[in-house]
Order: sequence, then C-alpha cells, then structure tokens
Amino acid sequence: MKTIDSLNIVLKAFEEHKIDYQIGGSFMLYLRGIKDTFKDIDIMIKEKDYVLVDALLSELGEKLEVKKDPMFITRGFSRFSFQDFTYDIMAGFGVYTHEKSYYFPFELLQPAETYIFGELSLKLGSLKDWTLFYQLMERYDQLSAIKSYYKTL
Repeated sequence: MKTIDSLNIVLKAFEEHKIDYQIGGSFMLYLRGIKDTFKDIDIMIKEKDYVLVDALLSELGEKLEVKKDPMFITRGFSRFSFQDFTYDIMAGFGVYTHEKSYYFPFELLQPAETYIFGELSLKLGSLKDWTLFYQLMERYDQLSAIKSYYKTL
C-alpha cells in the first residue's frame, strides 16, 4: 500500500467528521524535501477531537502499545499501525524538559500550510513550530536538517 492511499483513507475519515489536523514530524520534513525518509506519520489534532480520532483509527487499524516517556506530557497520544504505516496522533502536544513544561494546544499552532501530495491536499505543520519542538526535544538530527534546508533557500 502506498503512503498516499493510506493517508487518503485516514483523511477522508477526518473530513467526514470535520476534524482539523496538521501533519508534522519526519513525514512533514520528508514532504518538504528536508529529509529523504520518514519514520512515521505524526498528526496533531485538537484535544476535543482526540476520543473520536482514537476510535476512528482503532476501526481502521491496530492500536499499538506506547511506552511512556517522561519527556512527553502530551494530553492525548495514540499510535496506530494502518496499511504498513505508523500513525502517531497527538492532541495537546507537550514537552517536559530542563524542569519546565511546555504545552502547545492545536489552536495556538501556526496556521497549517497546504501541500499537494498526489491528489491529496494536506495540511502541514509549520517549520517554525517544529523547529521549536525539535529544540525542546533535543532532536539535533532534525534541527540540523532544517538548518541545512534554510541555507538552500
């Protein structure tokens, strides 16, 4: 199954239920040409939609067990395997680092940027937001890739 086919099914379910979203993480970097590969598909949603999205994706795929990481204080987090891809669903993204908590509700994220992927119109999270997230998570590999990308612009 291709990424586009899997995403199409997931996003049609979101559309039917009027669920707003932003795609972030390594898949967003991959789509922008910043990274050559992606690990999974990170999707950020509103906290009010978390229970519904969790139920929708539970019907489509297999819900995977998630090992708790004290760095992440995200209010709603689920991981699913669906048609050969892993989807991480995040509602109320939060990071605890250096004895401080950082909370990023969906409503305060930068506006999504539209990206055409085949026949799909995707909503991508902003590089500005994800640069901050990667700094807080100390993901220096991703930060280095973003920095290199900006140098090419």
